[in-house]
Amino acid sequence: SNTYMGLENALRRRLWLALLTSDVLYKAGCRIRPYELRKGDTDRVLQEALTALRIAFADRGGDIKGAVKEGIELLRCVPNNGAQKPLVGIVGEIYIRCNAFCNEDVVRTIESFGGEAWLAPTSEWILYTSYIQQCDVREKSLGLRASIEANLKNRFLHRDERSIYGIAGDLLTDRHEPSIEQIIGEGERYVPLEFTGESILTIGRAVMFAKQGAALVVNCEPFTCMHGTITDAIFQEVSQTVGIPIVNMAYDGEGGQNSRLEVFFANRVAADVSV
Repeated sequence: SNTYMGLENALRRRLWLALLTSDVLYKAGCRIRPYELRKGDTDRVLQEALTALRIAFADRGGDIKGAVKEGIELLRCVPNNGAQKPLVGIVGEIYIRCNAFCNEDVVRTIESFGGEAWLAPTSEWILYTSYIQQCDVREKSLGLRASIEANLKNRFLHRDERSIYGIAGDLLTDRHEPSIEQIIGEGERYVPLEFTGESILTIGRAVMFAKQGAALVVNCEPFTCMHGTITDAIFQEVSQTVGIPIVNMAYDGEGGQNSRLEVFFANRVAADVSV
């Protein structure tokens, strides 16, 4: 409700920077790995980049942005085949979609079936909480002082996001995240803003993935999750509207969920061959 302002401000900013830098490096790895000529090159370079980033964060005067820039340059140099693979957007409950153990490594599964994964980043949630806080300040008439304070304390969020993505340059030009306003705007067509939580983000980001060229969207959720159950039902309509398949994946700990994705890629290959 307060964009995690209960944390000391310097720590809050540092945690935000940690989220952003790791999100960008991870996204760059997903952009490169499906096309690498030598298997394992991308992971090796990513590990080097993350090690350098950890060292920079451990040192209060460490050059964090310099570490990110160096990591991006190393990834840029990974030999690739220049091919184009189907783009798969990943949305859903924040922890499940971003934790490889919980989602049975859905990103690597997509890559093994011949796709390129684009994971909605963890930082999306922080920007959402900031947006909701601003709405609360207006709707509850908390006054000018509360509005100014919220704006000042959250101003660095978007500035830092632009700065870190700017370091990645043309490597991620076509992989920038849509604004939180765009995501919520699309989501509000199906659920009200007042119903806070992941539903509106999951739906809105899925629509934006379709607009950004995704051939498939994967919705990752915990088994029996309320927000997941709601989005499962709504996605039947959304899929028809945006014109791409949306696969709902409810992870229950039993394993084997991701095998369902193979059908999509098999059908796509068959369609390409027939053409």
